[in-house]
Amino acid sequence: MLRYVLGRVTLTIPVLVGAAILIFLLMQLVPGDAVSAVMAGGAKLSPEQQMEMREAFGLNRPLVVQLADYLWGLVQGDLGRSTRSDRTVLSLVGAQIPSTLILVAAGMTVAILIGVSLGVLAARRRNTWVDTAAMGTAVLGLSVPQFWLGLMLILLFAVNLGWFPALSSGGFDGLVLPALALGVAEAAILARLVRSSLIDSLEQDYITTARAKGASDRRVAWRHGLRNALVPVVTMIGLQVGNLLGAAVVIEMLFARQGLGQLVVNSILRRDLPVLQGSIIILASIFVAINVVVDILYKFLDPRVKLGAG
Repeated sequence: MLRYVLGRVTLTIPVLVGAAILIFLLMQLVPGDAVSAVMAGGAKLSPEQQMEMREAFGLNRPLVVQLADYLWGLVQGDLGRSTRSDRTVLSLVGAQIPSTLILVAAGMTVAILIGVSLGVLAARRRNTWVDTAAMGTAVLGLSVPQFWLGLMLILLFAVNLGWFPALSSGGFDGLVLPALALGVAEAAILARLVRSSLIDSLEQDYITTARAKGASDRRVAWRHGLRNALVPVVTMIGLQVGNLLGAAVVIEMLFARQGLGQLVVNSILRRDLPVLQGSIIILASIFVAINVVVDILYKFLDPRVKLGAG
């Protein structure tokens, strides 16, 4: 186990380096730079001042040198400095990312609770009206755009009923509607996957043995069948977390919630490329780390899965 974990962690290094290089090169395609962004904001700079600013930011150096310096800074934990506030990117991201991670965790919790429950219900009552209703609900949830669902949630539960605030606050009440808007679509995907995986699991011989010993249908489905059915589900959850990290940007803007989404959008509007670049790298690192954890969970969910040679 330890050997496999160390191997998986080691393999993430070239992945992260490749992601950092790709993100850096993509940022070069963004029109303009920090100096042009300052001038677009109304500042009047002489050609000499523009040259001095580009030299201070290192923008006048060859692209290869900029990339090498950036990668060396990443090795040292330096994501650069904001061209607008002159604060370190790490401090700016560190101040906002806890709120985003809380929102993603809440959205994933909603997705798991709704998706697994619907999937198990549909599998236990397959080919009945319950199955049809559950899967129809899942398809509906998958078809509704998250931003539209967020608007409808605000209109119904905040404006008309007044149960929750329209703008997301730091408390639990302000987290409910964004989490629902974020997690419903992912719940629909999980429901369909849980249903198909659990149906296959319930047709295995060990399920027949459990029933022969007198286990109830509920116990067979939840305790015996679901555990083995969760292996592909856990894989999907790992991918869905990446989707939620991206979708959280839209949801945070919709509910005026502080987080990495606000930081990313503001950095785009201000052309603050170091902040934008650092934010994307942090999100990519989180996604890679989550996938490593998912791989390790396979062994605990299904002992038949081999984590590595030897």
